[in-house]
Amino acid sequence: GIATHIFHEQWRRFPVGEFPGDDGLIKYKDGKPLLSWRVYLLPYIEQDQLFEKFKLDEPWDSPHNLALLDEMPAVYKSPSSPGLINKTRYLAPVGPSSILGEKTKIGFRDIPDGSSNTVLVVEAGADKAVPWTKPEDLTYDPKNPIASLGEIADVFTMLMADGAVHQL
Repeated sequence: GIATHIFHEQWRRFPVGEFPGDDGLIKYKDGKPLLSWRVYLLPYIEQDQLFEKFKLDEPWDSPHNLALLDEMPAVYKSPSSPGLINKTRYLAPVGPSSILGEKTKIGFRDIPDGSSNTVLVVEAGADKAVPWTKPEDLTYDPKNPIASLGEIADVFTMLMADGAVHQL
């Protein structure tokens, strides 16, 4: 949560949507991101050296970037699924009014319900886990968002846009 805020402070947006101009931080091809937002947060979670290894102009599954899957930072590993190798259960909701699941530039000013009322990331079920570098997240049904989480226990964790972590 803190990493998303530091990223936002530097870039005035969350790590989604193609960056215009020559800064070229987030690369897209054919309207799709090449790497996950999780990769772009690496410098903000003290993983600068790992971030520098990525070829940002290649997709997550290029031979070069695919070789980096084994270097998944511990922060992306779910303590309730220690057996998941190279996959994360921490996914951004993708759907109406989502933040990290959007393909356009989103900043705090674009959150109409306020950052304390908006989910940024959820811990989905192990059946929904994705390779941590893959730009894929959790498509949810706004009419039944809990069912969208997959096979979860009685309690699940979510990160709000204000940085607060809650268990429901």
